[in-house]
Amino acid sequence: MKLQEIDSYLNSFVNFERQLHCLSGKDFCFERICALLNLLNNPQQNFNCVHVAGSKGKGSTAVFIANILSAAGYKVGLFTSPHLYDYKERIRILDKKRSCPDNNAFCGLIQNKGLLRILNDISPIVDKFIKTKLGQGLTYFEMLTAIAFVYFSKERIDIAVLETGLGGRLDATNVGNSIVCAITPIGLEHTSILGQNISMIAKEKAAIIKSTTKKAVIAPQKKEALRVILNRCKLFKIKPKLVGKNIKTALIKRDLKEQTFSYKNQNTNYSKLVIKLLGPHQISNASVAVGVIDELKSLGYKIREKDIPVGLKQAIWPLRYEIVWGKRMFVLDSAHTTESARSLSETFREILPGKLVTLVFGTSADKDVKGICWNLNNIVKRVIVTKAHHPRALDFSLKELKGYFKEKLILKTDDLSEAIRTALENTPKEDVILITGSIYFAAEARKVLKKTYHV
Repeated sequence: MKLQEIDSYLNSFVNFERQLHCLSGKDFCFERICALLNLLNNPQQNFNCVHVAGSKGKGSTAVFIANILSAAGYKVGLFTSPHLYDYKERIRILDKKRSCPDNNAFCGLIQNKGLLRILNDISPIVDKFIKTKLGQGLTYFEMLTAIAFVYFSKERIDIAVLETGLGGRLDATNVGNSIVCAITPIGLEHTSILGQNISMIAKEKAAIIKSTTKKAVIAPQKKEALRVILNRCKLFKIKPKLVGKNIKTALIKRDLKEQTFSYKNQNTNYSKLVIKLLGPHQISNASVAVGVIDELKSLGYKIREKDIPVGLKQAIWPLRYEIVWGKRMFVLDSAHTTESARSLSETFREILPGKLVTLVFGTSADKDVKGICWNLNNIVKRVIVTKAHHPRALDFSLKELKGYFKEKLILKTDDLSEAIRTALENTPKEDVILITGSIYFAAEARKVLKKTYHV
């Protein structure tokens, strides 16, 4: 295989991320990833993992954890999804020994040459496997998961931090040898796949807890989700650490660049921790991360007191209430669930109280559009809807938009660049342009802003 053939090879696998509406619970096959990894000599067994599941905040939480471990001197494998621009962003190694430019959101991502070496090693095995009955449905996500495990094993990492792709029980990442699990807030999402209510979805996600030797850290949850998670922990005789109960946090101050909070549990007390990610939900995510670090310390990992504030402050995760400045103030976010849209609205009112908002919005067809719009409606004055260049992008009708955003100025364009230009033309200098929706939409908007407006 040659470098120029990598993309076409990976794109030859079934990619439900581009056609999620076609995915059902029947399409998950945990045995398939297990069988493939067995043929590859089970690289995932060569290192321990921290496993993160949830409906929102799991990517931020994983990044916080990985950065703290890296600050402590560990060589950390980080596997997240989806990507913004390049699928190689999903597979990273954070290592203090490797130089990284400041504010590089994707330091340590796997390079083409390293990826090529791995594919040349494993593709003959993979190609034989996909000719079998079990291997016929091998997916893009499963393939990237296998590549990540092989890469991490070859690079002799000390520990990996894995973010689940979808759900947990049947997710390809659940084959990892996790020693600490973290579960971020659970809400209604992918109901046709994971279940029609919070309890069913929580059951899928809590299934990453699967051993009596594990530790677990749980973010604040709805009652029905917490009940399911605690029952799962009880089944394996695990005493989880709960943010809000065992772990106490309090906001100290917040501005447009960072927020400072305190953290306290039975063994640890920090009066001042600083993170660059904004919003109360990010304090919760960071608290889960510190809770995970405390559990790793109890398992023998050497993490100094000073490593935690250093790692937290180094963490960068784009499109999570990301403020950029140009001809206007832009806020970029990827609020793709009802709960994340609610968090976005709350964060906006806290950080930019009284500011008037032009919303540039686009989302995917499989999302709870009504719930997302309802939560954004109370902070916006003008709405410009469009769609990303993505097969899952939703094409709104003006009639439904007027139902979602009542008594608001609504404009529609067919192109995201045009939508941003229209927003600039219709937004006074003292107002804010908020760009949000699916992560694909927000990522494309971020690229437009950087290329066209140099923000």
